[in-house]
Amino acid sequence: MLQAAWARRERRRNGGNSIHGVSQPGVFGAWALVLFYREVVVRYANLTWTCHVCGLERLDKFIGVYKKSGTLELDDGRRVPFEQNIRYCLDRRACREGAPDVDLFTGMLGGWKEGE
Repeated sequence: MLQAAWARRERRRNGGNSIHGVSQPGVFGAWALVLFYREVVVRYANLTWTCHVCGLERLDKFIGVYKKSGTLELDDGRRVPFEQNIRYCLDRRACREGAPDVDLFTGMLGGWKEGE
């Protein structure tokens, strides 16, 4: 009983938002957090990506990423490292096996070498 009275006193003294210096979200704050997380989950549940191998648009849970690094040789002889993130379908064997062969820079850049 004494602890409850002390908590009421602390809430009155601190404007009703904290007990012993720890901020309390209250009913509105708790509902705001619930609604925020619900919105985030709903928004990203339907996130889609395009497969770089077959070209189909798939849900995020069916897409994997193959990282391919290389170096680009510039006209002045300098070498610049880069990395390609190639998206592929996780549930399609042809896409999984074809991901290492995909080159996103074909025709865009000349003189790049795979690996380093």
